[in-house]
Amino acid sequence: TTVDLSLTGVHDRFFLTLNYAFSIESEIETDPNGLIFYSREDINLTFGYSFDAFSVFAGYRNGATDANYGTSETNYQGKRAFGTSADGFYVGTSASYYFEGKGSLSGSIAIAALDGEVSLSEPFVDTSAFIPGVGPTPPENIKGSAVGFSLGIGWSGQVSENTLYNIDLKINQFDFEDDVVFGGLDLSYEENLNTISIGLTHFFE
Repeated sequence: TTVDLSLTGVHDRFFLTLNYAFSIESEIETDPNGLIFYSREDINLTFGYSFDAFSVFAGYRNGATDANYGTSETNYQGKRAFGTSADGFYVGTSASYYFEGKGSLSGSIAIAALDGEVSLSEPFVDTSAFIPGVGPTPPENIKGSAVGFSLGIGWSGQVSENTLYNIDLKINQFDFEDDVVFGGLDLSYEENLNTISIGLTHFFE
């Protein structure tokens, strides 16, 4: 469960948006070693220009995932299983269509170039197959780069004169390629973030 906060400034046809999203409730996954508690944090800064029918934008994003072990839902021990972080730049375009008296349908597409890193720890990584002093030695951090995409679609309607409600679906997919191989394992990894959000937008004049 995530809180997603945005603040936008507009001047003529230019706009600047700061977006901060953070999880307030962990996603829980069962693992042979117990439970893994996932949390996520994302920051996006976007600068764009609006034409009559569409907008173009560019920006910077930074995101991180933490996964920690616990033995039960009430016993969150905090021993890290792994963590991921990624940052980089993106460009994209968006458009919307207004249905008179009903609301607006919007869509967006963006391409991002990111640098990422995964930090690993036992027992998430089984190092029993590695012979000390002989190798190979499993790395503690895996670095990679990715060119990925983001797709979004949303609907908004009016609550009051200056307030809108919105429902949005966003899909992010990034494939991080890495040259590191140990124990016959390719350490490239994939990051998929699919988000459904419901929110309110208020315009200050």
